Amino acid sequence: MAIFEFNKPETFQPAIDKGWYELLQLDPEKVQEHANVEFDPAARTYTIPVLGKEYKAVLDHKTIHHPDRTDEHIRGALTVLVLHYLINSKQMSLRNKLISYRELPNGMVFYNAFRNIAINPVAQKFGSDLEGFEKRALELGGHKTTLGELSFEFKIFPRVPVTYILWAGDDEIPAAANILFDISAQEHMHTEDLAEVGEVITHHLVSE
Repeated sequence: MAIFEFNKPETFQPAIDKGWYELLQLDPEKVQEHANVEFDPAARTYTIPVLGKEYKAVLDHKTIHHPDRTDEHIRGALTVLVLHYLINSKQMSLRNKLISYRELPNGMVFYNAFRNIAINPVAQKFGSDLEGFEKRALELGGHKTTLGELSFEFKIFPRVPVTYILWAGDDEIPAAANILFDISAQEHMHTEDLAEVGEVITHHLVSE
């Protein structure tokens, strides 16, 4: 399997530099436990499951190894998200209470942008193609749930499941979608990061 390194994207560089600095101050054993990831002490490398694939964070090289080549912006966003997840995650169980992005701290401030980059593209792409949505969701390791007309839960990170819900449209009613988070997500990632989470998952869903 090819490995693509992404450690110097200019747009994300300040956040990446800060993320590596903060991560390197932390005890790897505690990070491993809090984030529910694997750590290889010999290689000083974390292995992080992301949408069913393994990402590697190599401490000594300050490099995130991505298993796929994808859009540069998305790879940059994922680099930041991986670092922030490792730094901020906590050892806690899911609350099993789903909330919308608007219900996150300051979620209303960013909601219009979140709707445009994460929710609307799913409705536009799959509103008349539920089979296509199911196919892509399963390819990304999604687990079907009972919400809406068709819905799937994705594990962007071990402690951050994200649920996508789709309602098909017809000649009279437009298609609609929504994205829900377990309420515990706000304990592991900031609201701005969760907007990027939605953008990343949606990109993987709608991209060929």
